[in-house]
Amino acid sequence: MVARRDDSRMGDRAYPGAGFCYDPARRDATLDSTATGQKGTGEVRLAFGSIWHVTNTFSPVVTTRGDFVDVAVHTAFPPSLRDCAAVVRAVTAAARDHGADLVPIPLNAAPSSGPVPADVYRDLLEDLTARIRGVLPVDGVVLALSGALVTELEEDGDAGVVERIRDAVGPKIPIGVVVSPLANLSPRLVRAASMVVGVESEADAVRLSSLFDTLVAHHAFIPALVQMPLLVTTASAGPASTVRELTQVARHDTPQGVVDIVLATGFPFADTARTGASVLVYALDERLATRVARSLADDVWARRDGLVASPLNVEVAVH
Repeated sequence: MVARRDDSRMGDRAYPGAGFCYDPARRDATLDSTATGQKGTGEVRLAFGSIWHVTNTFSPVVTTRGDFVDVAVHTAFPPSLRDCAAVVRAVTAAARDHGADLVPIPLNAAPSSGPVPADVYRDLLEDLTARIRGVLPVDGVVLALSGALVTELEEDGDAGVVERIRDAVGPKIPIGVVVSPLANLSPRLVRAASMVVGVESEADAVRLSSLFDTLVAHHAFIPALVQMPLLVTTASAGPASTVRELTQVARHDTPQGVVDIVLATGFPFADTARTGASVLVYALDERLATRVARSLADDVWARRDGLVASPLNVEVAVH
């Protein structure tokens, strides 16, 4: 069952509107590996798919079905899909390391643009679910999602994808979601997935061990999600450096029993209810997950001034 709590404390180490999401009733299953052609031992089969789009709701550029390409059949990623490439390559490497066989279903991805039209979203979902049903049975599903997909049909497009896949594979097959640092995480997405982890580069493949434990070994971890009313200036070097520092310190000082920590900056150019920075922690028990998530969120909030860029005033900009 999922419970949410709001806290309106203010101060240097606290912030308003902190939402918590718990799901202690987890039940998970198993996996497989062939990301873009790599084979494992064959003992575990994982379907690997994606509907990747970082949606800028302020953009006038219309997103079309033709903008989406199946990156599973492309050897080179365009610069506009750098984050998607990092996730796909990290999952591929992790699957190989765990001896799992990835079965690529469509890894559809498109460059950032305006909200995805309802008909395009429906077509992508129907294609993905049909292809997944075509490769069943599998031990698990891995989805590469930006965490910032907005459509005319679903404001939380990523959660909609996971829920549709859950309907296709049934309640017992685990679904692991790998998101980019720009993810606008939501309680709905956390509830829908067996586990959500964040990847910044291909080198983060080693951090996917907990995800593969969930998929392969049936491990059930408890999530705690804290959402913050904070729009991080993702394009600025200063805030990006601060986020990396906070994440590294948190992971280095992780207490025993904590499985994974995600600090997502969010994508500020999406006008949605879930937009903003968030902390997601998976642990072996609810109290530990909650304590660690709240502690890291308080650290982020205390350094919030360093996470936003100060725009130039008109006089300085002109000169």
